[in-house]
Amino acid sequence: MTTMEYWYQEMFLDADGQKTISEYLDILIKQFEDSKMEIPIDLDKFMIETLLSLKNDLKAIEFSNSPIELKAEYKDPTS
Repeated sequence: MTTMEYWYQEMFLDADGQKTISEYLDILIKQFEDSKMEIPIDLDKFMIETLLSLKNDLKAIEFSNSPIELKAEYKDPTS
């Protein structure tokens, strides 16, 4: 079991193998808008750095050039 900082956990849980990084940025922007929060000017850079750390440092996610189906144990990691 790994304890993650808030954004690492959020991005890990959002990783479903079905969205592109560009689509995910749009999702994050919408989350900020829906919460009436100011969108950080460097949100794109922060998102990419966090995703790269999840991939390279924690080995918690993988990148793919096409949509993938997650293994059952990763579909709902909080259960």
